[in-house]
Amino acid sequence: MRKCLLLTILFISSLNVFADCTKNELSFWPKQHSINTNSIVLITATGNKIGVLNELNHSYVIYLKSGNEVVKLNAKETFTGDLAMKQSLFTLERNLSPGKTYELKIDINPKIKDPNTIKKLKLDKKVILPKWIVRSIPDTIAPVWQAKPQVLERTTIQLAKGQSSLVRLSADIEESSEYLYKTTLTNSKTGKSTVFYLLPINHQIRIGHNECYGEFVFGEMDDCEATFTLVDESGNETIWNEEAIKLIKP
Repeated sequence: MRKCLLLTILFISSLNVFADCTKNELSFWPKQHSINTNSIVLITATGNKIGVLNELNHSYVIYLKSGNEVVKLNAKETFTGDLAMKQSLFTLERNLSPGKTYELKIDINPKIKDPNTIKKLKLDKKVILPKWIVRSIPDTIAPVWQAKPQVLERTTIQLAKGQSSLVRLSADIEESSEYLYKTTLTNSKTGKSTVFYLLPINHQIRIGHNECYGEFVFGEMDDCEATFTLVDESGNETIWNEEAIKLIKP
């Protein structure tokens, strides 16, 4: 009985690893149900969903819709992560109307007529596009660091399908709305940099990757440097003006 229970646990664990490594998704930010009139929108893709970001404004059109009102989204920045991840940051063509609810739309370009191409491009039902209600009070104040980030922990774990490496840093921020860390990780030896927007997790900055996906892969990087620009949902920024934080490979 005990042996069967152990085998069952191992089987379920292997399924979890497999499910994680076959996860192909689009995630959207802001995460809350309300946004500001001049909000920015971040879309992050993993796995084969990276193709959607690659084809935005070509095979797909992206916009916000409220009734008959359509507000176009313009790609401001696009960054490619080190391991099967990509993201694009969008700005609004014009401000949204307070009190209205807008839904994000990603449609196949109407110029595409071939049925087979349309079938191939169609988003699967697992992609749930967000809706936001617009707040009336504008946000013009940028996020503020209350304390400089400090390294809390470095970990590396060998898993079934590869290695998971993570550096956790403290992050004490004063900000009334949602915000992101625009993170730049630079190899101290080669000067090569990777840039990616990270979301706060339990008031921490988490840099690294799991066995399948990740914004940052340390690889042969024995030591590196990180900087963080704070960006809130209205696009207000606090530029990093400190010395880069030195990180040692986990």
